[in-house]
Amino acid sequence: MAMVGAGLTIGSALLVTSAFADIGGEGGGYEAYKTAVKTTAAASNATQHYVLSVQDNGQELLNVNGTLKASKAARGVSGSAEIATGAASELLEFYHQDGSTIFKSGSSDTYNVASEKDAADRAEGHDFDREDPAVRQGLEKLVDALVGHLKNNVNLSDGADGAQAVDMTLKGSQIPATFNVIGSLVVKEALNAENAHQDSALKDTGVVGIDLSRLDAKLPRLTQDVNVDEVSLHAEIDGNHYIVHQIVELAVTGKDEAGVSHRLTVSADIDTSDVNATTPDTVDLTGKKINKVEPGKLQD
Repeated sequence: MAMVGAGLTIGSALLVTSAFADIGGEGGGYEAYKTAVKTTAAASNATQHYVLSVQDNGQELLNVNGTLKASKAARGVSGSAEIATGAASELLEFYHQDGSTIFKSGSSDTYNVASEKDAADRAEGHDFDREDPAVRQGLEKLVDALVGHLKNNVNLSDGADGAQAVDMTLKGSQIPATFNVIGSLVVKEALNAENAHQDSALKDTGVVGIDLSRLDAKLPRLTQDVNVDEVSLHAEIDGNHYIVHQIVELAVTGKDEAGVSHRLTVSADIDTSDVNATTPDTVDLTGKKINKVEPGKLQD
């Protein structure tokens, strides 16, 4: 389904980003990127425009073009996404405000609203700042073991007014075996989830207001010889150490159950702007057509 495909695309970006976010190292490019990731993540609010894509053997199966505004202090989120899968496309609006998650399809005048049961649920489900130091330390050691010498492959170039650019490309044997195994497992599980959820409740238009079965990206289910062939990263960092533009790409090869070969390319192109100057949009539901959704359905 489109949502799982989008999750696979975003996941590939997170896989690369997290691999360089929390480890010490001597490489200048690595250190600059690590600092920028932490600085950007610590921002109180920001606006992001993103283009997510999944291609199979050069043919695009999924494209998501959207905007996201998020604020930690306001505990608010708003955005929109144009989802395209082949001949089908749909616009989705979404908000998180006043303890409610709201979805609206561009082809409908109905707002689908899921409200948390109480303030405690809101705090637990949307605590942007909560973090366990012990978990972070454990993850740092794990990522350190996985990445190892990869920090030496991160290149740094300086621009005007303190701006910097970070680039990294790994192909074939440059990708450590452990990283490849984990990356392959992540991709296989994501594609398996896509197939397992074909008949799930997410097809119910009552959840987000869209018949997601119409947006099936038809991602292949890779079961044999799954291998991460290429990982690339390009990040542009401004003088305040915020990542203002980032492109992450991941190429995976493998065969499906019928033995047909596939080369999946997933990419995320993300622009970040209005850092610490963003206020998420809100929607006034007074007089609007509303469909109440059970909060648990959003997690199915």
